[in-house]
Amino acid sequence: MRLKLNNYEKAKEKIANEMIADLKGEFKKNGISVKIKRRRKNFYSIYKKICSSNKGIDCIDNRIALRVIVANIADCYQVLGITHAKFTPKNSRFKDYIANPKSNGYQSLHTNVFGPSGVTTEMQIRTQQMDTEDKYGIMAHYFASESCRKGNLFAEDKRSVWVNKILEIEKEKNGSFLEDIKLDIFEDRIFVFTPKGRSIDLPKGASVIDFAYAIHSEIGSHAQRAEINGLLRPISASLKSGDQVNVITSKELSPDHSWLSFAKTNFAKKKIKEHFKKVSNKIKVEAGKKLLQKQLDISGLGFVKNMNSKKIGEFGTRHQMLTSIGEGVLDPMVVVDALQNKKSGLFFKESGLLRRFFYRSMKDGIRVNAKIKAKNQFGLMREVSEVFYTNSVDMMYFKAWTSASCKEAYMNVQVIVKDLKTVRKIFDRVKQIDGVQNVYRVSSRGLIFFSLIGALTIFGWIVHPFIYRYVGNSEMAIMYPAATSLILEGLLLALLFSVVYLTNVATKYFPIVRSRVTLWTVAFMVPLIAFVLLYTEVAYFGLELSRLSIVLEILMFYIYLGMNFTNYKKAL
Repeated sequence: MRLKLNNYEKAKEKIANEMIADLKGEFKKNGISVKIKRRRKNFYSIYKKICSSNKGIDCIDNRIALRVIVANIADCYQVLGITHAKFTPKNSRFKDYIANPKSNGYQSLHTNVFGPSGVTTEMQIRTQQMDTEDKYGIMAHYFASESCRKGNLFAEDKRSVWVNKILEIEKEKNGSFLEDIKLDIFEDRIFVFTPKGRSIDLPKGASVIDFAYAIHSEIGSHAQRAEINGLLRPISASLKSGDQVNVITSKELSPDHSWLSFAKTNFAKKKIKEHFKKVSNKIKVEAGKKLLQKQLDISGLGFVKNMNSKKIGEFGTRHQMLTSIGEGVLDPMVVVDALQNKKSGLFFKESGLLRRFFYRSMKDGIRVNAKIKAKNQFGLMREVSEVFYTNSVDMMYFKAWTSASCKEAYMNVQVIVKDLKTVRKIFDRVKQIDGVQNVYRVSSRGLIFFSLIGALTIFGWIVHPFIYRYVGNSEMAIMYPAATSLILEGLLLALLFSVVYLTNVATKYFPIVRSRVTLWTVAFMVPLIAFVLLYTEVAYFGLELSRLSIVLEILMFYIYLGMNFTNYKKAL
């Protein structure tokens, strides 16, 4: 790469000198005194460009970089106008960091133009003071100022805001100081505007919720949605430079744990977590249980209640772990990652078919089947598909249809994603879309397993009267009446158990049905129907079965169903 860059430098030297001469001539005609310097990018900067743009070096480095230094700000804009009049500009590459300085105080005009022979030329236009501060940072101003000798450093200079940000991040002491510094201070910045034209400086990739908290904590805590350039968007929507954003609030809303998945700035995350710390301990535990169960469902790792509480280890007791999750201190995905690590002290009492399927799918990415139910409205399909498309490795299919009344919309999506963190991000962002009611993951293997068990259960209920009749009229019934009665009652238990087991399979593999009234209505009604059918069969076939034992068995299964129902309600 170094050899190729050296060859480029020789080829561009002549073009650069020609362009500098043209520019100096134009500026001299207009009475502007300037210094023009040739900038040469270092190898690491070029490498970052190649990685971020996914292009080859031939596309990245085929350009000239110049720096124009003038006497004052007025000359900066005049030089910009003359340059654009002389050479055709690339409008999408213009940035005004004089009117909208970066958070660290950096100021300059950036523009790209097509120079001689059509070679792209990057230009930075600035004053001498701006250039000095770019080289030496904020101290450039104080080394030569009286305020230094008076000891009044930083106090009244707006450019020192980034120093205060560093001090705020350091106070958090959350173990991610360097990561937060990189995110809030050194990452590429964007400038977003309020309806009144106030400029808000945010890191690249920031969402509406970051913007809302940057304006005011109360606006962030009650944010409902936003108007971005006049279009309604969810608070999870990413922003870009130049966007004008109007945050719509509601006093009835408060921070949700899902906000942490798309909040990018340290300040927004801090304010969201502060809200969770204020709620009661009981609410924290319940919230922690729901959040962990949500991630376990996405990962196919079973139920929170099945976790072995004696081996939580690194996360403290079960109660401490759920409290930490509810406060936003512990990410439930960290717990899920620990469950997948064989060296971890965490494990489940039962793994199940879906968990084994999950581990096999991790080799080449995760295949995710998602189902979405939403209120039917214009643009819904575009918004949902955009979330899946931008966050997945590949999309296998996307199907959508409406109900007969056209009031509800349903979608089935299958995508391949690189990790579970991405699955969580997709689900959180889809739920933020206006009109979306439910989004959940369905296992193909789980569906096959459920269908198989369901078919066997139905088959058993269809053929059992014939089995009763055959066994009841056989010689064995005459010779061994007690054994025959035991076999028939065992068959009854198996039939009732199949219904309960089918209910458990449905709630385990399909989280959406846990809160469905229909599922539990059917589960409670089937044993009652079975009770009536069995009494009819006993009377019709003349079977020697104890009616009391049938009543006790039915009662036993109702107690079992009731306990399951109570457990599922607690887990929701």
